[in-house]
Amino acid sequence: MPERGPPVAVARHPGRRTRGLIALVAALLLALAGVSASAGAATVAQQLGSLPTIQPFNGETTSTSQFESRWSAFHFAVAKGRDSSPGWSAVWAYPNVNGAFYNAATYTAAYGGAAAAVTMAASPEAISRNFSLWVDARDEAGGAKSGYELRFAFTAEATFTVTLAKWVAGVQTVLASREGVSFNEGNALALVDEGGTVSAWTNTGTGFAQLLSASDAAFNSGSVGLSASGNMAKLTAFKAGQIAPAAPSLTRTNPVSPAENSEPFIIGTATSGTTVKLYTNATCSGSPVVSGTAAALASPGLQVSVAANTTTSFYATASDNLGTVSECSAAISYTERNAAGIAGALTRLPLIDAFATAESPVSNGGRWSKLSWASYAGRVAGSGTTGGWGPSEAFPTVNGAYWNPASFADAGEGVAVAATLSVSPSSSERFFSLWLDMSEPGSAQSGYELTFTNVDGINRYNVTLSKWVSGTRTVLATASSYTLAPQSSFALVDLGATVSAWVEAGSGYSQLLTANDTTYSRGYAGIEGAGNITRVRNFRAGALPSETREMLAGLSVVEAFATPENPLSGGGRWTKLSWATYTGQVAGSGTSGGWGPWEAFPVVHGAYWNPATYRDEGSGAAVAATLSVSPEISERWFSLWLDMPEPALSQNGYELRFTQTAAANTYNVTLSKWVAGIRTVLVTASNQAFALQSSFALVDKGGTVSVWTEAGSGFTQLLSAGDATYSSGYAGIEGAGNITRIRNFRAG
Repeated sequence: MPERGPPVAVARHPGRRTRGLIALVAALLLALAGVSASAGAATVAQQLGSLPTIQPFNGETTSTSQFESRWSAFHFAVAKGRDSSPGWSAVWAYPNVNGAFYNAATYTAAYGGAAAAVTMAASPEAISRNFSLWVDARDEAGGAKSGYELRFAFTAEATFTVTLAKWVAGVQTVLASREGVSFNEGNALALVDEGGTVSAWTNTGTGFAQLLSASDAAFNSGSVGLSASGNMAKLTAFKAGQIAPAAPSLTRTNPVSPAENSEPFIIGTATSGTTVKLYTNATCSGSPVVSGTAAALASPGLQVSVAANTTTSFYATASDNLGTVSECSAAISYTERNAAGIAGALTRLPLIDAFATAESPVSNGGRWSKLSWASYAGRVAGSGTTGGWGPSEAFPTVNGAYWNPASFADAGEGVAVAATLSVSPSSSERFFSLWLDMSEPGSAQSGYELTFTNVDGINRYNVTLSKWVSGTRTVLATASSYTLAPQSSFALVDLGATVSAWVEAGSGYSQLLTANDTTYSRGYAGIEGAGNITRVRNFRAGALPSETREMLAGLSVVEAFATPENPLSGGGRWTKLSWATYTGQVAGSGTSGGWGPWEAFPVVHGAYWNPATYRDEGSGAAVAATLSVSPEISERWFSLWLDMPEPALSQNGYELRFTQTAAANTYNVTLSKWVAGIRTVLVTASNQAFALQSSFALVDKGGTVSVWTEAGSGFTQLLSAGDATYSSGYAGIEGAGNITRIRNFRAG
């Protein structure tokens, strides 16, 4: 089609100018928002591919009507062009410029970025003919160009010179350019302003890739549009929108986790001006638990509610003024541990040494070592409620020892040391102490100390909670003239950022002192004193027991998977999962035998235990098993199921899946919820080490679903998510990959 000649005169339309001014005012209002960080090249490329089409430019009635009402001619153009079946094109021949901007909306780069894209349906076909995309454009009276322009100028068949430029009041500044760019009909181009970075992109069939980039912050909001010089080029499928903000960063909780507070604040950073939503699943799906502004997230934080004595993981998204949503953030976890929970846990603290066998110095087979600053380790003397450990030398000589077989660490649920007073020091200034988190008791005073110093020769004490660092003492908290009668117990607890002292005189533990300190979180436990009348018995130390950990330790084995059987039946007590092809088999023996699929990957085998369902009635419901043989090959996996209401019909319930990675004994762990065959990932953990003969468990307790693992020293929590969809149902097992062997299936 030949080019048409130039027009005799240019007619301006007041309606177009009015709409342009309205768009400009809206753009200026949006420009008041702050500038965000770059969303990143990979994220921009993905989002460009899914920008909404705001104008099809296909010549159909709907498209032409929209072009008439929603588009206005740029003041620098002689016409706004036309919408025909091949696409948008200039009306007038080269060198006349036609161009239009979208007047129904403005876009801002203040959050994640503003972008426009279009497809070249037909090439300009002649040298110097060109077409352009615009973002952050201002339609200024008098024809002065302002905004960012991406121009493709034809130089040869399917070859262009590409220029990225900034226009300010009609003055052009070239930001970046490239010659000899291959670009064919059907290819797409895009222009992006990320708030400080302006970039050009092309899609030649394999997705968008960045072509040019430059740093510039002259504009961060305005109109999108297109222009052309030469009426042979045809552009279609015009897209525009805002690039999603960066995912928020959740940095801390207030109070610091773990803590006795069921309504903590989640604190972090998000792009200025965005709306932040918090979720308890790794896909940020479903209804948020709370939403608020980015400013509120920064201070004081977004407040959430959690159940007592639980660990909950939180995730966040940020959305801009148009509702464009960021990716889901990384998790932050909060553990609520209330006083009642700590008090109950202290009563179940493991007994290390009863101090019931007379011995001087204390040794217990070499498991006690003298504290470096003590003159003697002390001795065990007497018996029953009047016997126990005490200094062997008279006051003021200090005796003391630490338990050397193991150090103890606060892994999120707290660590503690406790003992019972048999005989008081009987004289003022005499004292006895418990130590916790001692990093180097064989060389220097480092750790937390709880000291009871007698003040009346009977049962009143000044109580001091201290921190020691390389021999230097800092008093954290004190209580004066506190009465502690013989046969009372006392304890020192480190839980997260809180160090506390507890006492028990027959009606349960109560908190006496508390202080915030995070200097230590692991180390040895010990005992110390001055005054050889003192006797202390029943020395206890270790991680604070949790109800869930103890429940898992006592969970009943319902099937050991010790008797070879193919297919798995267990006397008819195992039924095939409806979505599996087979129930699997039991093969091998001992620690190298157990249940597993017998068909090769990717065929899925699985079964559920049909004699009973399990319900969370307050203490939780759980399923657990032990890994005998790993899948050995990446992508093979094994699962536990819990709370399945109808496993013979459809996928419903909670699933814990371990998927083998390329590294030996390393897995991607996924906790999911299934509803009528649709999977929602609640939380994940990548590249988790999990050795053979370790156990894994899935627990549903009080609206919290959690994952636990055990490698020889007790179960510890790996993942947690808030969900109350299910609270009862069947338990089962599933897998893909016939090398896997799992034994000791437990449920209750």
